[in-house]
Amino acid sequence: MFTRWRASLVLFLVVVGLGHPVSAQPGEQAVAEAFQRCQAQRRADPAAAARCLEALQRSDPGAKHSDVALYNAVVLFEAGAAPLEARHAAERLVTTYPRSAHALDTLYLLGAMEEQAARFSEAAAYYARLVARDPKHKRAEEALMSALIIQRALGHAAQAIHLGERYLKLFPHHKQRAMEVAFQIAALHEEEGRRVQAERAYRAFLKVWRRASPTARLIEAHTRLGALATSRKKAEREFKAALALHQRLGQPDPAADRAAARAEFLLVEGARRDYEALQLASAGRGVKALRKGLRAKLDALERLHEGYRGVLAYRSLPWSLAAMYQSGFSLEGLVRELQALPLPPGLSPQDQALYRTTLDEQAAPILSRAEAFYQTCVDKAAEAAPFDPHGLPCWTALERVKAGARPVVEFFDAPTPREVLGGVASLRPPSVHPHAVQARQAALKGSCQDAASHAHRALELDGRRAGALAALMVCHHEAGRAGLAQLIFERMLSQGVEPLGAHLLYGALMADAAPEQAWLHVSRAVQLAPEDVSARWALGALSLRGLGPERAVEHLKEAQRLKPGHAPTLLALGVALRHAGSHDQARARYEQVLKLNPKEARAWFNLAVLEQEAGGVQGLQRAIAGYEAYLKADPSDRWGGRVKAEARAERCRELLRAMKAAP
Repeated sequence: MFTRWRASLVLFLVVVGLGHPVSAQPGEQAVAEAFQRCQAQRRADPAAAARCLEALQRSDPGAKHSDVALYNAVVLFEAGAAPLEARHAAERLVTTYPRSAHALDTLYLLGAMEEQAARFSEAAAYYARLVARDPKHKRAEEALMSALIIQRALGHAAQAIHLGERYLKLFPHHKQRAMEVAFQIAALHEEEGRRVQAERAYRAFLKVWRRASPTARLIEAHTRLGALATSRKKAEREFKAALALHQRLGQPDPAADRAAARAEFLLVEGARRDYEALQLASAGRGVKALRKGLRAKLDALERLHEGYRGVLAYRSLPWSLAAMYQSGFSLEGLVRELQALPLPPGLSPQDQALYRTTLDEQAAPILSRAEAFYQTCVDKAAEAAPFDPHGLPCWTALERVKAGARPVVEFFDAPTPREVLGGVASLRPPSVHPHAVQARQAALKGSCQDAASHAHRALELDGRRAGALAALMVCHHEAGRAGLAQLIFERMLSQGVEPLGAHLLYGALMADAAPEQAWLHVSRAVQLAPEDVSARWALGALSLRGLGPERAVEHLKEAQRLKPGHAPTLLALGVALRHAGSHDQARARYEQVLKLNPKEARAWFNLAVLEQEAGGVQGLQRAIAGYEAYLKADPSDRWGGRVKAEARAERCRELLRAMKAAP
């Protein structure tokens, strides 16, 4: 989308000449000769030829063919690597000659120029003007689609829906693209929470395209319509329609398989709610009644698991992992239900012990089955390369079932977006691009308005400058414009602009809102550059959040090998080692950080937590000293807003008061 217009410049460079009019008016011959003199320079120096044509137009703006001269100036400025002058000349052309035959082509060029400079709102406006002026223009369809994509990325759902509806009116004959636009209109209503409008749009989509061959979008429309339904009967009808369409597919289609797997999964979810409504009514009625009620519940659970096994048949890994997770979670929930049963009244102490023993005997094999489901889920996720992020809930559940994962209370962070922007070499622009350098520096300081100004100016000259694009990605994300951050990320990948930095930065942006997606992008960064310390650090920190300490230790030790004195890696490694049971090694990492920087507040806090857990008089004294050192270090919120410094400090004071009051 960002470079497609460059190919058309080859055509534009066959410059339109004035020729010789049949009956020349006074002065026209002189204009024609001046035009030809300018044109003669275009091979040797396109920018000089453009300035000559621009001067010719300025000398007599009202003369015949002045718009042609200015249009040729636009094209030659672009060919001569003078994008700013090209843009100014183009703006003057559409303003001075709005009815010119070249004004519409120039509007499209302006939209493409603004898109390259990452000024997306302005680009969408130029595209929309082109379509409004002439819906039959050769570029109108492409311009309308570009405006739609940009408005959606901007989060302007109403404008995107309006543009989509206009596309369907103007270009219904382009079947595949029209089908996708119609689907996206319904999806936009759904994303905005407008259930009634979304349901109406999906039904309209299915009505128009019901005679088409089965496609992933048709299957997905039925599935989404079922998810929106207010009654179970209607929902199941749509899910079954989706599955029936899937059976008619002539060849494998991963997107269709994924949509059908979701329909099957949601069908089973209805049965899960029925299962959860069953109560162990045996509570309070003795051991025999307990066993009978449990048998009925297990039979219902087996039918539920049979449904989840049906999801696996569609070969969609994310939904297969979800089915395995729900199978384990339903078993784990039954165990919790058993453990929460009250003792029947009137039991003797001996019968109470028998009752509890019976509960434990029944719960143990059920919990083992839950662990097996979680383990299978993890193994399946691990077969993907890299580890499929949809398996992260299974890792967490497996740790919980095995040993009960202790809560993480220490400081540890994956790289924040600003740390990635400042630390990854591929995102540091060379000094020959001053605006890109200043954009990155302004973004690191949090001055996003300045960052955007410098980034736009850098991208006007070269749309592939990684530092400027990365700075804009961070600033758009911090301003809540996630769609634009994603658009820039996709642009970097499509143009091959520093894919390592792009994946790592986007992973950092997604770490809090979508940790599964963050894992996917950071894993890709490690694949691209196994020796990059930032990528290894990020993967280790994300592993500690979701995959358990052992996997985290593996990645963080590799990051430490790559950069032994990297304090954030040492901090995260200390936390991972502590949770893996290696307290002495964890202490050594924290002490190493403090040798590098005695005022590192995070290390003091983590060390105090470790000493407090060690217990004993000496451990308590060291913990008190650590918490006091943490408070003296005056911790701030400089770690990207993810550490709430005041709340942490207040908690630290409470711990100190409690420990000092202890005998």
